[in-house]
Amino acid sequence: MKKIASIIAIAAFAIMATACGDRTSTQSPNILIAYFSLTGNTKAAAEYIQAVVGGELFTIRTVDEYPEDIQEVIERARYELASDARPELAYSLDNFGDFDIIFLGYPIWINTVPMAVRTFIDTYDLSGKTVVLFSTSGRGDNTQSVAYLRDWLPYANIIDAFNVNRENIGNSQLLFTEWATNLEL
Repeated sequence: MKKIASIIAIAAFAIMATACGDRTSTQSPNILIAYFSLTGNTKAAAEYIQAVVGGELFTIRTVDEYPEDIQEVIERARYELASDARPELAYSLDNFGDFDIIFLGYPIWINTVPMAVRTFIDTYDLSGKTVVLFSTSGRGDNTQSVAYLRDWLPYANIIDAFNVNRENIGNSQLLFTEWATNLEL
């Protein structure tokens, strides 16, 4: 009987999480961890951060999914950046105003931010919010992407930016956990 009750509870939680657009929450309702992830690296980073700071996870996902072939992804990313595109988001966040601190995560594409993240920024008013940036990348750093985000978020309080690249991906849990632990929010 307990086994059946546990299965029902797990199924109910899964249905609620799916209905909310890939959202799950823990103890800190004023923290949102919004992230865009194609390969799963940025999603993992978001989950590592959530384990430290709590908050609610929100997946930034587009209606028109990105291809699996990396060359096609790069071509699309270049096109979206050049045309200043705003890919339509698959999910909305009805309670955005409840959050004071927004962790914003993204993979670095062609040295910058995927335009799906720009759609998120344009959709929600981040003015006066504390925005904590984190990214994952194949190589290099996040300098150019952070510059874009500072331009796109002139009225937000950006307090930090952290990137883990391919050569450190094996240690990413430790690196993101250590970074999030040392943040002064």
